[in-house]
Amino acid sequence: MVRGVSAGYRDRAVVRNIDLDVEGPGIFMVIGPNGSGKSTLLRVIAGIVKPYSGEVIVNGVPIYRRSEVKRVVGYMPADIGLLPRLTLYDNLRVFAELLGYDKRYVDERLEVLRKYIQVDDILYMRCGAMSTGQRIRAGLIRTLIHDPQIVILDEPTRGLDVAFARDVRSLIQGLARDRLVIMTTHLVYEVLDMGRDIAVLRSGELVFRGSIDEFRRVLADKPVTLYVKTTTSVDEVLQSLDIEFVRRGYGDYIVRLPNIYTLSKLLRELSISTNIIEFREDLDELVKTLYGG
Repeated sequence: MVRGVSAGYRDRAVVRNIDLDVEGPGIFMVIGPNGSGKSTLLRVIAGIVKPYSGEVIVNGVPIYRRSEVKRVVGYMPADIGLLPRLTLYDNLRVFAELLGYDKRYVDERLEVLRKYIQVDDILYMRCGAMSTGQRIRAGLIRTLIHDPQIVILDEPTRGLDVAFARDVRSLIQGLARDRLVIMTTHLVYEVLDMGRDIAVLRSGELVFRGSIDEFRRVLADKPVTLYVKTTTSVDEVLQSLDIEFVRRGYGDYIVRLPNIYTLSKLLRELSISTNIIEFREDLDELVKTLYGG
């Protein structure tokens, strides 16, 4: 799918000589430290950024050779990519028209999307007035409005509360049953629980490509730093798992776990015992530990 791609902005290469074979259905994760080139690679695959060299092949056709190939790709950037002064419905009309679809098609697709995304409360809201959660929903609706075979999502759960992030992950897993989803994340447990395959970038280069099981084995004995914010104290749960405290306050913790297996146990225990407000790992630190800065 991705053949010898080098790309960037002006004269600065951000990703170099990337080769990836990615097939669906399933979820393909792209991870790496900040500045490693994840978002640039996603833009190249989506046909937004043209590479300096190499090409992206979709259904046997280079994505830049035929404009209709882009119809099979749906892309949601980290900033969601909606026109803030327009309502969601108007955004959908504009986007659909760019791909050659009319108002009737938009309305028909909305009927389908209503089955698994809450649409009506935000459909006629200006996108610039939406909350983070509403914007994520709006972005997903815009990304899926043309029923793409390949869905590309740049950190789709970023900034969401735990409950809504769980709903978004469930939606993405549902999409991946019959299409390819390519997504980035900074959350280790999203990588391990959702992904089928993974690519790890460091300084614009591909340093790992394999299955999630292979990546899990690489991580097996590596420590994980974790931030947890809850509505109640969870000292008892944390202490029962022999976890090192970096910072501890009432419902506000930074802890260091010896390995990813302890992370899985902690997730299970916390989901039973408390209401988690926020939960995130330092994935950048973990990748740097594995592959250098």
